[in-house]
Amino acid sequence: MIDNLTADEVRRLLNLQPHATCGFVRVTFISEKRVAPGGLPPPFAEGRPVGSALYFMVTPDRPVRLHRIRNDQLYHYYLGDPIEVLMLHADGTSKRVIVGPDLRGEQRVQLLIPGNTFHTARDRASPLVPRREHRMAGRRTG
Repeated sequence: MIDNLTADEVRRLLNLQPHATCGFVRVTFISEKRVAPGGLPPPFAEGRPVGSALYFMVTPDRPVRLHRIRNDQLYHYYLGDPIEVLMLHADGTSKRVIVGPDLRGEQRVQLLIPGNTFHTARDRASPLVPRREHRMAGRRTG
């Protein structure tokens, strides 16, 4: 059962490694196809893969630290507690979104983070409510 998995088991089974900004991470796909150098404006002028995908897991000890990635990101919810994502957009606006399984509660199982958006995420579990030991989301960049 998925509910019986501990955070340590999830990390081991998915081979997730500590990451400086994103909790625990493992890249699962990088396209062999590339946009050629000069095919995109800065900061991508050197060229880049046309797509990539990774798993990431957020825990109370390892949140997603505030950072910006220049390309669009698509978060996917897989299992565990919801995460709260704060986005600071280039136009000065901000938005808080909960990524999790409660669709009736206005949570989302996917979240697009537009390129050049600063963002951070944390485990949404409350210390007053029993919580599972794992929080899992996936992110696809491209």
